[in-house]
Amino acid sequence: MTIENICALEKIKKLKDNSQDIIFADPPYALGSTVFIDTDGKPKYKSAKDFMSKWEMPDHTFWESFFVEANRVLKYGGRILFFGIDRQLMLFQYYGVAAKLEIKQSLYWYFMSSFPKSADLSKNIDKRLGAKREVVGYDEEKAKKMANSAFGSGVYKENGFNDNSMDVDGACTITEAGSDLGQKYTGYRYSLSPMKQVLETIMVFQKGTKNKSVLDDVFDFENGDTTISPSTWAIDDGRVPTSDSLDGGATSSDGAVISKDGFDRPWMHDEDKLAEHKEKMKEKVAQAQATGRYPSQLIVDTEIAEALDEQSGTLTSGARKSSYTRRGKNPNDTYGKFNEVQMDDAKKDSGGASRILHQIAYMDEELDIAIYSSKVSTKERNAGTTTYELNQKIDNKTLKLIKSYITL
Repeated sequence: MTIENICALEKIKKLKDNSQDIIFADPPYALGSTVFIDTDGKPKYKSAKDFMSKWEMPDHTFWESFFVEANRVLKYGGRILFFGIDRQLMLFQYYGVAAKLEIKQSLYWYFMSSFPKSADLSKNIDKRLGAKREVVGYDEEKAKKMANSAFGSGVYKENGFNDNSMDVDGACTITEAGSDLGQKYTGYRYSLSPMKQVLETIMVFQKGTKNKSVLDDVFDFENGDTTISPSTWAIDDGRVPTSDSLDGGATSSDGAVISKDGFDRPWMHDEDKLAEHKEKMKEKVAQAQATGRYPSQLIVDTEIAEALDEQSGTLTSGARKSSYTRRGKNPNDTYGKFNEVQMDDAKKDSGGASRILHQIAYMDEELDIAIYSSKVSTKERNAGTTTYELNQKIDNKTLKLIKSYITL
């Protein structure tokens, strides 16, 4: 792997047409900026600033050029994996589509936990009114953490970042409102993102096919066309072995699809067609049983799975009559209220609701389809910084794990 300290746009301009299978991008997110639609109809940043206002965020002209160049250098069917946050996705998606790239299903990087981080409305009200707040306590634990961080040690300010973090004593002193209005808004906060996000969206852009279909592209690719990166997924390689029955009623006398209320076709009343349908379903179920079920697209912790199963209960193997009904009146007028309706009978199955999900014991398994780490370790944050003149420790906790890039 070669790492170059170079402007991404300048680098991509040097690449050949239709030469790249994939582009992986984790650019600045413009956390301190807002997006607006200008009079020319294009989305732009209002004061393009990023975290701690240390650097200028690349503006819309940069991203407009970037996506045009990305479309040029990608092979037909090639993809871009592009990290972003939900409130800033629109600008990237606009210029991606404008460059003739297709938006595909996104991937998601979950933080697992987060916390609100925003301005204290009560304190700012008292500050504007000139009301003195009464000191009622001091957060010792918070003070210890801040004193050992780059915020408390002044590293950010020494390296040119704006010192917008308050001193340790000021941040850890607990006060009560000094005005009636301040008291009214105690506990209220505001900012660009007061609730703090719990995930990053990994947008997936794809260059279109060279021919009219993916099938045609695959044939050309196999015949030596190096400008094509077949836009296919090895789905069956992700199947999960299981001893559970995958029938679900598909091979019953009428077939699962036929039992759906309100769904009717002429062939459903033809005995020969029903028999043919049943045999087809048997073949499909047998194949699925031999190769395993499709993987879940949603991943949960084993403890969450147990909680889901407590809510859903456990269904024993084999079909059974449902004893549940929906209760209520005016089902079309009031959310959550229904007429007395008998619920569908259970098909052959076993287990709770979580059986359809991929489960990971995050505390026991270090690496799986999902990677869990509450924070990037100090060792990884500081990796490679010893050659810099300042040789300062890096306290940026939003960095991605090195192994996550390898996995993706």
